[in-house]
Amino acid sequence: MFQIIFISNEKEPCEIDSVTHQDYTTLKERKTVVQMPSLDENEIKEAADKYGFNLEFKTGSCFKEKGYSTNLNELLSGVEIDVIAVNDDEHLLIECKGACQGTALILIKAPKNIEDKVKGTSEKSRWILNDDYKMPILTLPREAIYTSTGDFFLANRNKSLVKASKNNANNNFYKAQQQVKEAMVEYLKIPPHRVEDDTNSHAIVPLIVTNAEIWVVDYSLEEPTVIRHNYVFHVAHVNNELTLSHVSGEVCQAFSIPVVNINSLPKFIDNNLNGRLH
Repeated sequence: MFQIIFISNEKEPCEIDSVTHQDYTTLKERKTVVQMPSLDENEIKEAADKYGFNLEFKTGSCFKEKGYSTNLNELLSGVEIDVIAVNDDEHLLIECKGACQGTALILIKAPKNIEDKVKGTSEKSRWILNDDYKMPILTLPREAIYTSTGDFFLANRNKSLVKASKNNANNNFYKAQQQVKEAMVEYLKIPPHRVEDDTNSHAIVPLIVTNAEIWVVDYSLEEPTVIRHNYVFHVAHVNNELTLSHVSGEVCQAFSIPVVNINSLPKFIDNNLNGRLH
């Protein structure tokens, strides 16, 4: 049942409080013109905000407030990245995954052996990308959470959570990781702008920002736990085009991509970025 306004040749415009699908079909067969109620600007904006269409702009604004220069929807040799944020020595490649209200990003805590592969051994640990760029291993608190798989979930009409993507091939969270990695490959081809006597390798940091709640399931415990987090570090694997090696010469097969809820982004920047990488 839904509200419509209809106009016919026989009657003045009038409103019908409710109409069944059969009634609507009958009206349509009589070539009745159906007019939906008009929407105002606030309703349009509310709908856009509800589905996260403003996420890229909020992310860009947040980094600007922290002193970064930003570009939105940047094309890197045909690869689009939602936000690029740069300061004197940090280059962030950011993919934004907006979702409708009530969406949960459910991730699985990484096994200990996978977590150890992407953790730094000291504050100055770096994964070498090329002569110009290095990927910092962020100095993280002990309680930092690493995750290894997951996807976005929505509540259906029965209030049960179901995957937002129809199948694994359409896993939106996996797509975000791929987008970031492809952008990294293209960005590494661009020499950083250097000032005089600047010989340091610049830090390149991949990042995923979402407006969905981030939940982590830990199956490693005898009694699995489910905890909500403001941000996590998701393990991503390298590919043929993106290679990493440690300053010690060790070849790296995986690295971590921070995944941050938009509401916690300012705190994440203050605690982990903005001059804290060197």
